[in-house]
Amino acid sequence: MSLSVNLILPHEQRTGSKVNAKTMLKIFIASVPLVVVVLVLQQAVSFYVLQTNLRIQESRWESAEPRQAFARRQLSRMNANTQIKAEMEGWQKSTAFWDSVLLALIESVPENIQIITLRLQAGAAPNMPDGGSPPIRRPTLLIEGRVSEPDAMPNILQLKNALREHAHTQDAIEVAEVINFAAASAQSAERLRVFSIRIQFHDLPRDQSSS
Repeated sequence: MSLSVNLILPHEQRTGSKVNAKTMLKIFIASVPLVVVVLVLQQAVSFYVLQTNLRIQESRWESAEPRQAFARRQLSRMNANTQIKAEMEGWQKSTAFWDSVLLALIESVPENIQIITLRLQAGAAPNMPDGGSPPIRRPTLLIEGRVSEPDAMPNILQLKNALREHAHTQDAIEVAEVINFAAASAQSAERLRVFSIRIQFHDLPRDQSSS
């Protein structure tokens, strides 16, 4: 029989490894600041790169912004000039219609009627959504004149009806009406009457021409 007695106290025991728990703890504690420094350096580098890219983009924008503003101004001017050009071309084409109306008026006026004033009114409709030429919105002709008695009103109605039935205007007129008939204010040996006839036309396309 053999007997073995361990004379080493528990706190005096040593491990066979060269690195013990205390050494690992010291290494860990010492490495924490290093890891923190590395992380801080990474963030600093990333921030520097981002800031550099931001300055580059800002520099590019500052150099491009004047050119962009100039291009926007030029585009706005071009659009305005294009619209003015379209309006002028439209009005130029529409004069053929008014020529026909005036010709019809000349051929329809009775001998004892004197035309004093002609007022042509027409407004352009908004731009067409498909980019086409807008029509002339509800053109109006106001005829003001005077006529001698007798048969003043019959002559006025004759003029109105003649315009409605004339070949140049019969399809274009929407409304023709006498809106004023009164005694002339000027003293004269003849009995004179003043009158107004309003001619309302249908909307006319820009390329309306005489027929």
